[in-house]
Amino acid sequence: MTGSDSRPLPTADEVIAELESGAPVLKTSGRPGGQDYYFVDGELTIASNQLARIGDLGDLVDVDNAVEAPGSSHTSVPVRARGRSVPSLVDELRARGIDASPHHVMVLGRHTQFGPHDAPMPIAAGSPLDPLKIQAAQILNGTTGAGSDVVIIDTGVLPPGRSPDIHAGKGLVYTETDPPGALSGKRIKAYVGHGTFVAGIVLINEPTARVFAFRPKELAGSSNGATMTLSDGGLAVALARALAHMAGTSHGAITKQTALTVAQAAATDIRTSGQAPPKVLNLSLAGPAHAPGINPLVYSRPVLNEWIALGVEVVAAAGNEHREDPHYPAAYPDVTGVGALNELGTIADFSNYGSWVNAYVEGVDVVSSYLKGGNNTSFVEVQPPSRRVRSDGPWDGFAAWSGTSFATPRMAAILAK
Repeated sequence: MTGSDSRPLPTADEVIAELESGAPVLKTSGRPGGQDYYFVDGELTIASNQLARIGDLGDLVDVDNAVEAPGSSHTSVPVRARGRSVPSLVDELRARGIDASPHHVMVLGRHTQFGPHDAPMPIAAGSPLDPLKIQAAQILNGTTGAGSDVVIIDTGVLPPGRSPDIHAGKGLVYTETDPPGALSGKRIKAYVGHGTFVAGIVLINEPTARVFAFRPKELAGSSNGATMTLSDGGLAVALARALAHMAGTSHGAITKQTALTVAQAAATDIRTSGQAPPKVLNLSLAGPAHAPGINPLVYSRPVLNEWIALGVEVVAAAGNEHREDPHYPAAYPDVTGVGALNELGTIADFSNYGSWVNAYVEGVDVVSSYLKGGNNTSFVEVQPPSRRVRSDGPWDGFAAWSGTSFATPRMAAILAK
């Protein structure tokens, strides 16, 4: 149910101010005529063999402190931009034939086409979705953990006290905690439960799966629930750390510059030990590129290649902006990009689409594991200009939610069979 009470909803401006003060990666491009995207402020990448061509733009970039991004297909080098916006500087460099790109940022779950279920919704007893909730609880209680390994990089999983049903069976093999924070009478923090919901979908649709759920330390978001983001560099670190965990490879601190080396060592350990690699990697996140022809994931793409070379099936969300622009990593040809279908079997009105989307799976009113507790707790999502959606508890451990984020783990479950 939707609802309201005496607590005012935040305005779009308040949310954006909080995002920009608390998480500097959350900067939008403002490109006229193009799709908005997020990027890391004060940083871009330039092909290292073209640095000498910068010429009179050298005062705008800190070439002396450039750090190579190992393994990038175009040998990119991150630099610091001074006195100019990153998108405008990238455009000027590219107009001069220099291979430049922002440090792109992907989002988990943002909607620009708002509908009734863009936030997770409680499922009332006797409602049309109640039988699916009852069935989901039964399936989760009986998961066996005897099948294929499915790795999820998302927000982690809520602890047993906050989402008991997903922990009831044996399918959840490894988890990193999604911290729920204080609940009673509070707003749920940005995308708390997103990873729990994704993991639940995999297990409900493939009860024998062995799920490993990782939470990147680099996730950034807003307590008002606007969105949750992960930078390209952050995804590279998360991919390397997850692969090292699966391989049992020891490592020190991982950075975006060392992620590929760690991933290569882990891939080698898997091959030499003879152990089976994970069957599926689920990435319910997406973001567009600054412009056509740009590889937006210069840090994480080489690390992702290590997974793919092991034979891991990678599935990624197409995104929820109802646009045809390619979103990454879903648009890579060796990744299965997943869009969402509605209850009529047609493309959902929020789902991105296009020739780069490989599969469409049901993604509207999906039922899965979620938060338990917090009778007066609200999930509030806000996107400018002044679009907002709200759902209030009580939360009983399950919810209905819509998005390509939730179509993607259904595809993961199919591939894990």
